[in-house]
This record gives sequence, C-alpha cells and structure tokens, in this order.
Amino acid sequence: MSGALTENQKLRLKIVRLHNENRNEYNIARKLHVCPKFVHYTICRLNDIGSIKDRPRSGRGLSKPSSKR
Repeated sequence: MSGALTENQKLRLKIVRLHNENRNEYNIARKLHVCPKFVHYTICRLNDIGSIKDRPRSGRGLSKPSSKR
C-alpha cells in the first residue's frame, strides 16, 4: 500500500481540522457535502482511539488461497 491518502482519509482530516476550529457536526457535514453520521463517527473515532485510521477488524483474517497440484 502506498503512502497516498484515500478520499475518505482526506475527508476525515478536513473534518478533524474543522472540528478543532469549534465547528459543530452539522455545519461540517453541510460544508463538506457529506452525511452528518460520517462526521459524527469520524469525531467519535478520533476520541475513542486517538486516530482517524480505520478501527481494527474483528474476526479471522483472509486465508491464502490453496493451490491445486
């Protein structure tokens, strides 16, 4: 995976920046043309895990495909 940010990560950074400027969630959502839930969950993610990265997934990871011989 390259160091480039995805579109969601870019939006999350903008949301955090506006949140730090004491903008409320509804105004942030309107300004960025996103769903207010996305703004709310991004701010909750920041408060819960201290980062805007995706939370770790639960459950078993994908296994390697078996090669037929």
